[in-house]
Amino acid sequence: MDSPFRSFRPTMRSLARTPGVTLLAVTTLALGIGATTATWSVIDGVLLRPLPFPASERLIELWRWGSGGGGPVMTLDMLEAVRDAATSLDWVEGYLTTPREGYLTAHVVAGLESPRTVEVARVTPGLLPALGVPPVHGRHPTVDDGPDAVVVREDLWRQIGTVDPTSNDRRVDIDGRTRRVVGIMPVSFRFPNAGTQAWVPVDWDPEFPVAGTDDVYALARRRPDASLEQARDELAAISRGLREQGMLGDGLTLVPDPLNRFDSELRAGIGGYQRIRSTLYVLFGAVAFVLLITCANTANLMLARALRTERDTAVRRALGASPARIARWFLAETVVMGAMAGALGGGLAVGAVRIIASRMPPLEFQDVSGAVVSPRAFLVVVGLSMATGVAVGLVPALRVSRRPAAALTLIERTGSGPRRRLSGALVVTEIAVCLMLMAGAGLLVRSFVAQQQLDLGFDVDRLVVVGLSLPASRYGDGESRFRFLDQLSTRLMRLPGVQAAAIAGSVPPAPGYFLSFGRLQLDAASGTRDTSEMFVSLTPVAPRYFDALGIPLLEGRAFTPDDVAGDQLAIVDAAMARSLWPGRSAIGQRFRPPRGNAWLNVVGVVGETRQVNPDWQGGDLRYYVPFPLDQVPAAARLVVRSDTPQALLAAVRRETWAIDPRVGLVANTMAGHVRDALARPRFAAGLMSAFALVGLLLAAGGTFSVVSYDVSRRTREFGIRMALGATRPKVMRLVLRRGVTLIALGSATGLAGAAVVTRLTRNVLFEVAPLDPVSLVGATTLLIGVALAANWLAAHRAAGVEPGHALRVE
Repeated sequence: MDSPFRSFRPTMRSLARTPGVTLLAVTTLALGIGATTATWSVIDGVLLRPLPFPASERLIELWRWGSGGGGPVMTLDMLEAVRDAATSLDWVEGYLTTPREGYLTAHVVAGLESPRTVEVARVTPGLLPALGVPPVHGRHPTVDDGPDAVVVREDLWRQIGTVDPTSNDRRVDIDGRTRRVVGIMPVSFRFPNAGTQAWVPVDWDPEFPVAGTDDVYALARRRPDASLEQARDELAAISRGLREQGMLGDGLTLVPDPLNRFDSELRAGIGGYQRIRSTLYVLFGAVAFVLLITCANTANLMLARALRTERDTAVRRALGASPARIARWFLAETVVMGAMAGALGGGLAVGAVRIIASRMPPLEFQDVSGAVVSPRAFLVVVGLSMATGVAVGLVPALRVSRRPAAALTLIERTGSGPRRRLSGALVVTEIAVCLMLMAGAGLLVRSFVAQQQLDLGFDVDRLVVVGLSLPASRYGDGESRFRFLDQLSTRLMRLPGVQAAAIAGSVPPAPGYFLSFGRLQLDAASGTRDTSEMFVSLTPVAPRYFDALGIPLLEGRAFTPDDVAGDQLAIVDAAMARSLWPGRSAIGQRFRPPRGNAWLNVVGVVGETRQVNPDWQGGDLRYYVPFPLDQVPAAARLVVRSDTPQALLAAVRRETWAIDPRVGLVANTMAGHVRDALARPRFAAGLMSAFALVGLLLAAGGTFSVVSYDVSRRTREFGIRMALGATRPKVMRLVLRRGVTLIALGSATGLAGAAVVTRLTRNVLFEVAPLDPVSLVGATTLLIGVALAANWLAAHRAAGVEPGHALRVE
C-alpha cells in the first residue's frame, strides 16, 4: 500500500534541495506555534479553566444588593437564616479576610528568629469541608474544635513547622496565642486570596468576638438540580422575610452571583473587574491575531515551496504519477516540516509558559505557578497551521499535475496569475493583521507608561509604608496601640535620614478609609452640590501626615496634636475645593457628608493625590479629618519619609521588634507599592509587545519569502536585462516595486482595521485614546521599516545575480 510516509529519505532530499524555504518555513512556523501555544495555554488553562474546587460551576457568592450597589456580604444572623430557609442551596458558609491594600493583620511565630507575617482568614466551621479540597495532612476543622484550632497551608508549615506534619501534636503561635494545627492544606489551595496561608474559626479571638450582626463574606453552592435563576427567586423571597424581621435594610435584596470572576454578573459592573475581563478579551484577540499571521505565513511558505517544485511535479506527472500520488508526496513533505516546526515550537512553548506564569500577577483561587503547555492548545495551533499550509500549497501541486506538458514548457514564465495574486494577498493579510496587533501593543505600552509617569501628588520615591499587626492579647484597645505607634515613631525619627513619621488611617494609592455617595450638603451660603456621580473619599490622618507624604499644603493649616477626632474639622484637597467652592477660598466653609450628621469646618486645602491603579475609578473628591487616636485599629499603618527608603526597611524591622518581638509587620517602599499596583497593566503590555514582536518577525519573513520567490522565478529575466545593459540599482528597483506595493496595501488595510479594532481596547487604556496617533504612526513606521528591510535583502540578492549564470539557469 502506497503511503506518504513510505520513504523518509526521498522526502528529506526534496526538502534539502530548497534549504532556504525549508528553514524559513520551519523557523517561522515554530515561532508562531510556540508563542500562540504558550499564551493560549496560560489564558485557557489558568484563567478560564474551572475553579480548583469540586463542582465549582455551582459555587456562588451571596450579595446584599440595592439600587446604590452592594457587596458579597451579609450578617452572621442573616447567614443562619438563609441556611435554614434555602432549599436550592447545598450549604451556606461565611468568612472574614484581612483588609487589602497590601497589609496583613496576623502573624505567626514558631521556631523562627523573627516573627513572620501571614494572611489569616477567619471562616465558619463548615466552609473548608464544603469547598471539598482535602488537607494533605490532618483534617478539616469542626464545630467541636473550639477557637484555638487552625489550619495552615503546606508552604507555611514547611517554614515554621518544628515537628513531623503527620504528628498529632502540631502547634503554632498566632497572634500571641498558641494554636492547635488540625490540618495542613496543599500549596495550591488559594482561598479566599492567593496570599492566605492560615484559616481559623470566626470566633478565634475571644477579646474581639464576631457578633451576629457583624458582616461576613457569604459563600454557597447551588444544588445540582437548581439553576441560578431558581436560587435568585428563592433568595428574593427570603429577602422579603428578612426585611420584615428588620434584619435586612429596605430596598436591599440578597442576590446570587457566580464565584468565578469571569462569569460574574455583578462584578462585571465594578471598574476593576471590567478591566480584568477587557484585558482578557484583548489578550485572546492578540492570540487569535498571532495565530492568523502564523497560518497566513505558513500558507505563503507552503505555496512558495509548491511553486518552486513545479518542474519536479510536472516531471513526475509526465512519467505516470497520478494526482493522488502527487498529493501524497506533497503531504509527506508538509508533514515532515510540520513535525520539525512542532517539535521546535513545543520546546519554545514550554519555556514561554514558564516565563509568562512567573510574570503573571497573582490571581484569586488560581495557582499560576504550575502552568504547563496545554496539549489541546498545542494540537489546535499545529493543526490549523498545517491545514492552512496543506490547503494552499496543494492547489498548485495538483494544478500542475493535471497539465504536465504545459508545466514543462511554461514553468519559467512569470506574470500576475492567480498563484502570484494569492501569494501577494497572503502577505497583505499578514502585514495588515500585524499592524493591528502592533497598534494594540503600542496603546497598552503607552497606557502603562502614562501610569508610570503619573504625578500621584505625593513623594513616591522617599516613602516607606509599614503595616503592623498588634496582638490583641497585648494591645487590646486603641490607646495602647497608639502608645506603641508613638514609641516606634519616636525611635524611627532618631535614625539618620528620616525626616518624618506619621500614623495613617489610609495611605495612597489606596482609595481611602471609606467612601460615601450621594448629595454633599453645604452651608446656606454655598447651596448644595450633587455628588451622586462621584466618590467622596474620607481619610483620617494624624499630625505630620502631610509632611510625611510630601503632600503640599496650599492654603490654611494642617492638623496639630491639639486637633482630635470629633472636633468637626476637615482638610480638603484642591479638587474638592474647586468643585464645591469655585472661584473662592474653601477656608472657613462648611459641608456635611452624605452619611454624616455633623457639619465639618474646612481649615486647610492640600494638593490632590491620584490613583495609580486604573481599576480604581473613584477618588474624585477627598477630604481628611483628625485621626481618632483612641481608636487605632490592630491593623495599624505608619508612613515614614526618608532619603534612603530601601535601606530603612531593615531598620524598621529592627526597631519594631526591639519594642515587642511578637508584633508582626509588613514594610515596603512606596515605590514598591506602586510597582505592585501596576503589575497587571505591566503584564498585559509586556505580553502584547511580545505578540507584536512575533507578528513582526512573521510578517517580515512572509514578505521576504514572497519577494525571494519572485527573484528565483525571474532569475533568467534579470540575466537578460543585465546582459542588455540594465544596472544593478535598476534591477533592485524592479524587485522592490512589488514588495513596496504589497507593504503599502497591507499598511493601508491594517490602519483601517486598527481604527476599528483598537476601540475594543478602550476599557483597558489609561489616559490614552484608542486612536492615539503616536501609537498608530509608531506601529506603522516600525512595520514598514522592517518589511522594507526584508524586501531590500531579497532585492539585493536579485541584483547580485551574474548575467552569465542567470542565462544558464534552468
